[in-house]
Amino acid sequence: MRGNSDDQVFNDVLWATPMPIMLLINSQMHQLRVKGLCSFFKDESLAEPTAQGKDEVISQARSLLASAATDVLADISRNISDPSKLIDLIDEISSSLRDKSEPEFNARGLQISKLEIHAIEGL
Repeated sequence: MRGNSDDQVFNDVLWATPMPIMLLINSQMHQLRVKGLCSFFKDESLAEPTAQGKDEVISQARSLLASAATDVLADISRNISDPSKLIDLIDEISSSLRDKSEPEFNARGLQISKLEIHAIEGL
């Protein structure tokens, strides 16, 4: 059930991979960073939220997204020969990131309402 209080809703949380993601594309190593925006809310019907304070919830969400972004980019990069093509796939990457992140969010009593990637840097 969606809560009405401010500590239940997290709108437009900026997130980014804290360290570059190392990818092997076409026999060359590339360092990439991903930046985006996520909105989510506590949903106790999914699970009891594990993090209680607003800062702790946001930190946990950012960590989950950074980890999932690393996995998603590694998977997608296997099918491309030019890292600049990742920009063309940003919608697919965003969708895959949401699919990958949602179970982890749900397990912590959080529901994603919006997830976007704004930049893939280091191409």
